[in-house]
Amino acid sequence: MRYIIAPLDLTTEEFEIYKLLYKSMDFETYQVKYTLNQLVSDSNSMLNLSKAKVNRIIKKFISEQLIIEIYKGNRGKPTIYEITKIDNLMKLKQNVSETQMKLKRNESETNKPHKINSLNAIEKRKRNVSETQMKLKRNVNSTPINDKEKDKDINKYIFDYWNSKNGVVKSQDSTFTKEKDKISTAIKKYGKDIILKAIDRLDKAVTNPNYYYNFKWNIFKFLKQSNGISNWLDEGQLWNDYKVKILNNKQDEIKEKRTSSGGAYKILE
Repeated sequence: MRYIIAPLDLTTEEFEIYKLLYKSMDFETYQVKYTLNQLVSDSNSMLNLSKAKVNRIIKKFISEQLIIEIYKGNRGKPTIYEITKIDNLMKLKQNVSETQMKLKRNESETNKPHKINSLNAIEKRKRNVSETQMKLKRNVNSTPINDKEKDKDINKYIFDYWNSKNGVVKSQDSTFTKEKDKISTAIKKYGKDIILKAIDRLDKAVTNPNYYYNFKWNIFKFLKQSNGISNWLDEGQLWNDYKVKILNNKQDEIKEKRTSSGGAYKILE
């Protein structure tokens, strides 16, 4: 069963946007890509959310650290957000609450170190986010491949990338010479980045001891057969089954923590 965990203090409109972000995120990295127009389009039409309203909600989420803006999208490219893990958010709220109580009890000069420490922590977090944003702006939608490798042979790069994984059947270079046209065909159909992402997803599933999928492909069958790479695309059945399984495992852990801590969060089916 799939669950969504959200703060209790969200309005109906805010919950709708939070739900869309949560459901579309990568549950390994907690990152999600979305444009404002997409959020408006995907939201419940009965709420009649405008782009300006959605923008205000997103800014509120960022200010309250429910999400972090990792990469600012432009010219139709989606913005990349990272959703703050619930247990981290609970700790953050608890720390803020404790700090506020201390300040209320004693507003003397002895409180200045607390204020300075809080400000230093905030500035450090901003710097870390800024550095991450700069890295992503330089490398967004790219893969770990340099220009020389790309110019030399992208087919061979994908072949070697496949062989670097533990959850696959590796092939010899002599086989690559005979079968590399299958890789070229797949690149034309899916593109380099999507192929590499699908390879990563397959490897995650096969090597994850908590997931049942253990069928090992060789690269040529994986790229050619109809039940191969297509199962590991964003809409692929096996990839979505894997995400649900991993999500349920995480939610079970969070539910246990929530029960023991009594945090202000709700779990919706």
